[in-house]
Amino acid sequence: MDRPVPLTRLTSSLLAPSLETMDAVLAELAELSVGNYLTAVLVGITAYYAWLTRQTVTAMQDQNERFMRPYVSVRLTRDRTSYILVVENTGRTSAKDLRLDIDQEFHCIGDEQFLLSEETLFREGVSTFPAGAEVGYVLGHTVRLKDDPENMPKRFTVTARYSYGDTKVEEDFKVNLEQFAKNILVYRGARRELKEIREAVEEMSESLDG
Repeated sequence: MDRPVPLTRLTSSLLAPSLETMDAVLAELAELSVGNYLTAVLVGITAYYAWLTRQTVTAMQDQNERFMRPYVSVRLTRDRTSYILVVENTGRTSAKDLRLDIDQEFHCIGDEQFLLSEETLFREGVSTFPAGAEVGYVLGHTVRLKDDPENMPKRFTVTARYSYGDTKVEEDFKVNLEQFAKNILVYRGARRELKEIREAVEEMSESLDG
């Protein structure tokens, strides 16, 4: 008659194997009858699939959270004459308790009374920043920024803090106004070339008229 086998201890060893427990597991397996051996194998397989299922569910939850969460970003753009700081939520849900901080003072458009840090998102923040929301701040004209680096620094950092669910987010965004310097030079060069073409056309027109 088969003697009872302590399957509880064997099961715990199968769920958390280590080098120290392998000898004990092998010794217990050697003493098992065929019926108890099959039971132990089934317990091990069941435990493995339970672990695999838990891992799969966790991965799916993480993926769904990344897909549905808010993403607040801060980026720099420009039009022909001005730099614009854009704050936007590119995610699929609202960001809660959004607030921005800047690491140094920036006087928008060179006006000492127009501090970027005094704007609503910086000064007090907002309780909800919806998905797709976008706010733009005109930092200043390209020529003025070049001439007034003290009030309008070319490099600074904006920190965004917000939350969704039980998760809190803090992210730094480096802003570099010099990144468009090359584009400005290209624009000015193109304008100069257009002027030269226009003058050449006018000279040809005058010579034909003469």
